[in-house]
Amino acid sequence: MMRSILTFLIVCLATVGSLKSQIVDHDPVMPVGWMKGASLDLDQPGINGTIYLFESEWPEGTLLMRNGRFVDNIKINFAGENGDLIISRPYEGIPTEYSVIERDVTSVTILAQPGVPERHFVNLPIDSIEIEGTGGFFYEILLDDKMDLLKKTYKQFVRAKQREAYSNGANEAKYVLRTEYFIRVKDSEDFKPIRINKKQLSGILGSTLTNKAKRIMKQNKWRWNKDRDVTKLLEELSK
Repeated sequence: MMRSILTFLIVCLATVGSLKSQIVDHDPVMPVGWMKGASLDLDQPGINGTIYLFESEWPEGTLLMRNGRFVDNIKINFAGENGDLIISRPYEGIPTEYSVIERDVTSVTILAQPGVPERHFVNLPIDSIEIEGTGGFFYEILLDDKMDLLKKTYKQFVRAKQREAYSNGANEAKYVLRTEYFIRVKDSEDFKPIRINKKQLSGILGSTLTNKAKRIMKQNKWRWNKDRDVTKLLEELSK
């Protein structure tokens, strides 16, 4: 069931590219349920770092709505532990941030930039991917083939701890970047959490595929702890 959902979403994402050269029914304005003209200020003084996933420049992107329409000419970000989707678009000439009703959105595409590939995020039920959790999350699709690889990235708020006497340094409240990965190998219906390293990948792939993987990694000088290299490895193993 989960594989069919992912496949359907990938087809939808692929459709985005093919429709770029056609006349597409884009939303000229924000959906009514969104907070129009309400500027959000999610950063808080006294906290180190930012709640936003993209800390400096917000990337340009496109939303695929559940009604099949697209919202484009926007900038995109995700905020906090829940990866709340927030977009930016000028309102009466003023850059304005909008909190999005996420159940309206099927997927998010961040457009390619020079040297940076296009990225796709799909809104999936957390309990269909992870052991615990409710609601939805925008997982980044690194691979959707005979093997699947998803990436979950978010900002976690870490509270300041009370400093002990004579301790050095400040224990500041801060936002910390967290990254988790989930893999589904051939003939499996379930995703498993995984760390991107040689030991964990070898345990999931099994001895036969691991031996093949070692040859591929060495030949291409790919790194076991780099998710883009691991994605290319899994593509090779799926052939």
